[in-house]
Amino acid sequence: MVGKARARISTAAARLAVAIDDELVTYTPQALNELISTVVAREVAGRLRERAAWHREQAAKQAEITRQVPLGASQPSFLRSRDHHREADALEALALRELDGIGRGES
Repeated sequence: MVGKARARISTAAARLAVAIDDELVTYTPQALNELISTVVAREVAGRLRERAAWHREQAAKQAEITRQVPLGASQPSFLRSRDHHREADALEALALRELDGIGRGES
């Protein structure tokens, strides 16, 4: 018979737990809400960072185009590159705010 694999409980989850038995973890409703909010905030921050990385890649591609074309023709690529950088910076700031709220229970 195959044994039951026990999932590891994270440090944050263990800190919020009221009791931990062999197969049962008990949380207060407030602690469970905090745990869920923490997981969601981390997921949202991760997705925001993925999107910021995509914008940085697009900015690099536009910057390369800017370097390859004559000066007058390069302005649209330069502007697109700048806009992608700005968007990436904004997304990174949002990700940091998501993670910042974890410790204060704001997420």
